[in-house]
Amino acid sequence: MTSGDQKTGLGDGIDKALSYKTSIFIKFRPPPPPSPPPPPIAKKGEILVGAVAFEKLGKPDTAVLLFDKVNSRIGLLPANRHASNAYPLKIKANVRYRMVRANRFCRHHGIKVDRTVAFCNAEIDGDGILVLDLKSTRGVGKG
Repeated sequence: MTSGDQKTGLGDGIDKALSYKTSIFIKFRPPPPPSPPPPPIAKKGEILVGAVAFEKLGKPDTAVLLFDKVNSRIGLLPANRHASNAYPLKIKANVRYRMVRANRFCRHHGIKVDRTVAFCNAEIDGDGILVLDLKSTRGVGKG
């Protein structure tokens, strides 16, 4: 600790007070940025991947859809656009998110949602798979 530095004990992101002549400056450590909004799945089986998640996935053109029936989780694994079982990540005009039309996938696995839902605990795991937990959702929009 250098001369003039004092612990403030104030907490809440405030590190220390720095004394300079007659003023006391409090050094502020800003909170981390908010998490990106969770990706939703629409009643029609469309999975929307937000811009931040899309970038973290490596901006793939396509993804293979995976389903963990035991844990009720959907996985999106970035794939080569020539992979036979890959779904395209489509873009609509003037938006940053991508959309996967997963209606057949949802029907095949018996995935049903009554309205558009957002996945509360979406994450990209160590294998680069965007994991969407169907047990951890909340309704979005009108419903």
